[in-house]
Amino acid sequence: MVAIISTALSVAAILFSLYTWHEGRRRDRRDLFLKVHELMISEDRQWGRELLFRHGKDRETLTGLSPAEFRAINRALATYNALGMYLKKKYVNEGDVMDMWAQPIVRAWHRAEAFVAFRSEQERFWPWPHFAYLASRAEAALRNKGIEVESLLTYYGEESSTARHGGETSTPREPSGRSVTDSDGNPLTN
Repeated sequence: MVAIISTALSVAAILFSLYTWHEGRRRDRRDLFLKVHELMISEDRQWGRELLFRHGKDRETLTGLSPAEFRAINRALATYNALGMYLKKKYVNEGDVMDMWAQPIVRAWHRAEAFVAFRSEQERFWPWPHFAYLASRAEAALRNKGIEVESLLTYYGEESSTARHGGETSTPREPSGRSVTDSDGNPLTN
C-alpha cells in the first residue's frame, strides 16, 4: 500500500512539474512577444516605418534621406528582422504575431524593396533574411484569412506594388537573384 501511495505521489509530482514547465514556457513566449510589440510601437520605430512609407519607394528618394532618417528606417527594419528570427526559432507564437502584425509586416516588406537593395549594394550582403521569412509567413497568414495581399500595397495614393511589378508580388530574393530559403532550404514564396 505504501508503494502505491508513493508511486501515485511521484506520478503526480512529475505531472505537476510538466504542467509548470509548459505554463512557464507559454508565459515566457507571451512576455517576449509583448516586449517585441512594445518595441515595435515605440516612437522611433514608428518614425522609421513612416519614413519608409513616405520616402522608401525608390533609390532617388532614399539617397535624399538624412543620416538620422536612414538610421530610423534601418532600425525599424532590423526590428522586423529580429521578430522574424524569433518566429523562425519559435520563441514567439506565430498566431499572436500574425494577429497583431501581419498587415504591417507585408506592407513594410514590399515598401522596403528599394531600401533592402540599396543596403545590400552598400554592405555587399543581404541584411534582413529573417524579415523575408517573416513577410512570407505574414502573406500566407493573410491569404489563409482571405485577405488579398495586393490590396494592402498602395501607399499614400501611389499605384499599387502589384501594378509596378506587372501584376505579381515579389518573392523575397537576395541581391544575387537567388530565392530566399527557410532553415530547411525550401524556397520562400509569397
